[in-house]
Amino acid sequence: MVIQVIQVIQVIQVIQVIQVIQVIKNNNKEVT
Repeated sequence: MVIQVIQVIQVIQVIQVIQVIQVIKNNNKEVT
């Protein structure tokens, strides 16, 4: 169970990082 929870947390972190990267790319597109 603990291992599953850790895996879920890692997946959530990866998704958050991807969202942040997409937002940064969108901001760069707007600036240029």
